[in-house]
Amino acid sequence: MSGIETENIESYLDDEYEEVVLEESDEGKKKRSVWRVLRLVFLILCGLAVIAALVVFFVAKNAIRDGGYAETWVVEAHGEILEDRSYGENPQQVMDVYVPRTLDPAKANGAILFIHGGAWIGGGRWEQEAFAKMMAKEGYLTGNMEYTLYNNDLKERKDEYSIELVLEDVRLALAKLVEIGEEYGYHIDRVALSGHSAGGHISMLYGFRSGTREDFATPVKIAFVAPRVGPFDFHAKTWDIPHRVDPTTNNDPSEDSQSKTWTEEKRIATMAKIASFLSGVEISERQYLNPDEKTEAAIESISPLYDVKPGVPPIFAAYGAKDIIVPSQNYKLLKHAFSGLKAKSVADVEPDDTETQVFDLLVFPNSNHMLARDPDYTLKWRGLFLSYASRYLTTPVEPSESVGVEEIGDDAKTSSRAEDSGAEAETKKSPSTRRGSK
Repeated sequence: MSGIETENIESYLDDEYEEVVLEESDEGKKKRSVWRVLRLVFLILCGLAVIAALVVFFVAKNAIRDGGYAETWVVEAHGEILEDRSYGENPQQVMDVYVPRTLDPAKANGAILFIHGGAWIGGGRWEQEAFAKMMAKEGYLTGNMEYTLYNNDLKERKDEYSIELVLEDVRLALAKLVEIGEEYGYHIDRVALSGHSAGGHISMLYGFRSGTREDFATPVKIAFVAPRVGPFDFHAKTWDIPHRVDPTTNNDPSEDSQSKTWTEEKRIATMAKIASFLSGVEISERQYLNPDEKTEAAIESISPLYDVKPGVPPIFAAYGAKDIIVPSQNYKLLKHAFSGLKAKSVADVEPDDTETQVFDLLVFPNSNHMLARDPDYTLKWRGLFLSYASRYLTTPVEPSESVGVEEIGDDAKTSSRAEDSGAEAETKKSPSTRRGSK
């Protein structure tokens, strides 16, 4: 091979190598560019995730604050918490009891029982914990109960569950609250019921029946009822479900999805199921929309609306104007039902007037189901609760009267609100605050 040919070959190879290097370099640049973009996108997404988490945190924090779902408790200042007190054999039949540090003779005969929400299938005491603490710090013996839920264990035994089982739980919890009160020097002869959502429904149904049904046994008088967003009526029209099925045809809703939106379809199925397990009567979607005599009786049996009669305890209720879980028709029906009894606000009824029906309604204008977007209305609700408690749970006593319960320290009568300031840690138990025997 000549020198010229060798030079040509080397020159050719050099040119090819340069082209390959250039091609690889361009490809490498492209890859590096892609990775830079991906890294940038990743960093942006991480930043957005952090921002979203912070937003959720502050929104939740504000909701907890504005809805009144936070309340401190310090044993030395406020009293004792008796946790997990059983009132039955079912593991779900437990309650916490809040015993005020100082026994106020004027408040020694009244107590309050809170009932959590969760659609009768979930939830727990933690939901009502802040409200139980709030009223205990005002001097009232307070209970916070759990109850038998319609859960997986009971779904296979539908005939064993109904709202009557839950009402029996309330009856047992009330008896246990009275018993515990006696151990601490309280002689409870009246109790207020309060609850959120499903708990509000339970409190109304039990409270109303206690005052209107002679055959409804209760271990203690229900002084007043304070439901929050409690379902009041279970008919389809109350839950914004249109009647779209002709009762004279066989047009079953489950087979005619074209006549309903997904939301309507889902709500019909949900409400039919709830009405079924609360009443203990199997109710199809068609029967729920167009109830026969048996279905109508079942729906009425679980609706507090049908126990609004002369004799019901005083009631003040709270609802959210923007609640899509318990629609506004519930509180509109509630208001209409009590207007039929010519009810008046507690502020307009004299303390010694036992004939006039007492009823108050607070509608939180900007709040949904949790009532957490109207801090001013949260304060109004607390004030109204205290007004009702003062009217219906306290007993005027002479200054010299004594209930014979050992006082705890010289500062026992100091206001719990004043002592609350500066408390940083929440303590649950301390035997040093114990009064009496368990």
